[in-house]
Order: sequence, then structure tokens, then C-alpha cells
Amino acid sequence: MNELSRPSRRRCRVGWIRPLLGIVVLSAGVAGLTPAAFAESGFALVAEMQPLESIVAQPRRVREALKDDPEGQRGLARLEAWTHAEWSRIRGVDLASLSRFHVEQTVGFELPAEPGELTGRVIGRDESTGRWSLELRGPRLPARYDIVHRYLYLYASFDSATGQLDDQTVTIRGWVLE
Repeated sequence: MNELSRPSRRRCRVGWIRPLLGIVVLSAGVAGLTPAAFAESGFALVAEMQPLESIVAQPRRVREALKDDPEGQRGLARLEAWTHAEWSRIRGVDLASLSRFHVEQTVGFELPAEPGELTGRVIGRDESTGRWSLELRGPRLPARYDIVHRYLYLYASFDSATGQLDDQTVTIRGWVLE
């Protein structure tokens, strides 16, 4: 096993963490959808804290320069409208199957009937294709410890030339406030 293929092992306050390498896209975990129907559902599911292969996330200084661009804001408005339109299907996602941490707290948790306040931002732009990478933070999810903040996140690529959203992804992201 070489250095790159071996999972890293870090010590944190709540124990050992072994991050998984690569992207994990789940086709199970959506209530009532078969894998074939899931492929046509219009969004992908990615396990908690895993990388997103189709999303370009750029450094903070670049994101700051892009945040007020009208095309990026138009993309965010499209992603928010898509989220509201698809919320009933997003609510059907088995969040425990997306969870890698705090699974016990997530089992049985149901997302609210309405998405509520969504916080969006432009996280990047691919200069070669002109596609915008967008992020929406949804409702907070339960965690074992009060210092852990977990949220449902929605990501998408936006083509400003055609006005189309692609690569819509639902995942869980979080952080620890110490």
C-alpha cells in the first residue's frame, strides 16, 4: 500500500477519524425510488463530507470577487427555485444513508415541510467553460455534540449562456466550533 492509497488517520477531540478517499455517490437512500428512477430524479446524493467532482470550489479571494456578479446571482436564484420545486423529493432522502458521522442522531430525522431559509453563495467559476459552481445551505441536521454543526447542502453548476442548472447534488456538510 503506497502513501496515497492509505487512508489518513487524525486525532481529534471525539476520537479517531479515517476519511474515505474519493467520491461516494449513493443510488439507494431515496424513499420509493428505484435505482433506475433515481438516475432520472434530477439530483445526485453524495455521502457526508465527500468531495464533489463536478463542482469547482475556488479560494476565498476568488469567491469574494465573484459573489456579487449578476450571472452568479441569477444562477443562485435558479438553484433556490429548483430546491423549492424539488423539496418534496429532497425530503424523501434517507439522511442516515448519507451520514458518515452522527448516524444515530440522523436516523428518523425528517426535514421540515418547507426548506425555510436557504443561504447561497457562488463558490467558483470555470473560466474554460464559463460554468458557475453554486452552493445552498439548507436546514440544520442533528449531531451528537452541541459544538458540531451539520447542514443539508445543495450544489449545482450553472451555465449562464443557456440558463441551465446541471449536476444538482444533495449532501451533508458540517464543522466543529470550539
